[in-house]
Amino acid sequence: MAKAPKQDKNRLQKFGTGKIVVGAVDRAVVQRWDQARERAAATSGTVEERIEAIEAAFRKELVALGAAAGGAAAVPGVGTMTAIGLTASEIAWTATRTTDLILTVAAVHGLTDASADQRKAWVLSIMAFDDGAATGFAALATEMGGTVAASRTVSVEVLDKMNGRLARMIIARVGAKQSALVFGKFLPFGIGALVGGAANHLLVNTMIERSHRFFAEVASWRLIPPPAIEPPRRPLP
Repeated sequence: MAKAPKQDKNRLQKFGTGKIVVGAVDRAVVQRWDQARERAAATSGTVEERIEAIEAAFRKELVALGAAAGGAAAVPGVGTMTAIGLTASEIAWTATRTTDLILTVAAVHGLTDASADQRKAWVLSIMAFDDGAATGFAALATEMGGTVAASRTVSVEVLDKMNGRLARMIIARVGAKQSALVFGKFLPFGIGALVGGAANHLLVNTMIERSHRFFAEVASWRLIPPPAIEPPRRPLP
């Protein structure tokens, strides 16, 4: 792999991997939401069939890119992955394309009216909590003073607190000096594009399954009726 430009290296050293990831997510949830909804709207069939179509499209793109990039590595979590020097721009691209995939799956599940804060919380939760993202999201919302079942959504104030906590979790989880192996486990979707096409086939599957599971659970929260509000008790005469 070619050496990173000096400016890109300095950016990585200054901000660190986690902050670059969070920054990329911040931009993507605002700037790329319309594209994600359009991508989802272009699919047809059942939710499962549409998810399969999205998976195939992302896999085709990234397997081809990974094959062109060359290199070989075992799938993170299964075997030993070759440590490679990631640049700030590569990390940002990885986080951006991961966000694209997650937002597209959200739109396929019919969650097309979410605010930027909601979208950010979804993406960061999937990145931070892995396969237990829905449970982690709900638990964090409750801890921060909200209840997903009570209002079928989470208030802006609670979302702001959640996103702050999630961002700190991600920044603490990956650092500028950590290896590609750690980063690959953190964002398995993107790392394959840097190390070869063979890994990407499984890596895209992993992120699709994780997102599909999360948004199926989030969508079901809308079906939970809000708790009944007891009328104020009248004082005894």
